[in-house]
Amino acid sequence: MNLGTIGQPEAVDIEHRFLRVSGVPFAGRSASIELLSIRGRPTG
Repeated sequence: MNLGTIGQPEAVDIEHRFLRVSGVPFAGRSASIELLSIRGRPTG
């Protein structure tokens, strides 16, 4: 998993917060990937 491709730790933190709020466990990495797809292409 190359979540570092975002190049923005803050963005990742925001995503993690969103996952927490959504009640999605951190174990669901597929959910984070899906979030990235929804957000659009990462700006790196």
